[in-house]
Amino acid sequence: MYATAAEAWAAMKQHLAGAREAKRWAIALELKEAGPMSNGGDTLSAEDIARRLVENVRTIHEWARSGKLTGAFKLGRRWKMARPDLEAYVAMQKERKPAPKARPARPVKVEIRRAKEAP
Repeated sequence: MYATAAEAWAAMKQHLAGAREAKRWAIALELKEAGPMSNGGDTLSAEDIARRLVENVRTIHEWARSGKLTGAFKLGRRWKMARPDLEAYVAMQKERKPAPKARPARPVKVEIRRAKEAP
């Protein structure tokens, strides 16, 4: 097999790198064969999603990683989402928590005092 542990480790790293690259190519080929995405065919980047939801890009990454942002998927190193999925997510969030009601303004008491004049 291998003369040293270092040679075995190097061979294993090379094998794993090849497997990751093969997986990336397989995903790219699958997407290419599938053609445009269903329901509109428009994909949005994490930056586009952040602009639409008025959030930080890091927040979008955390939500996608945790599964809170349903419909998000990773393409290579980037998070993507189909536009219809984002619209469905926004609609679901609107149904989930209604906008807070405005509170009526409270009357404010203001007292004006004059300073006493010194004799």
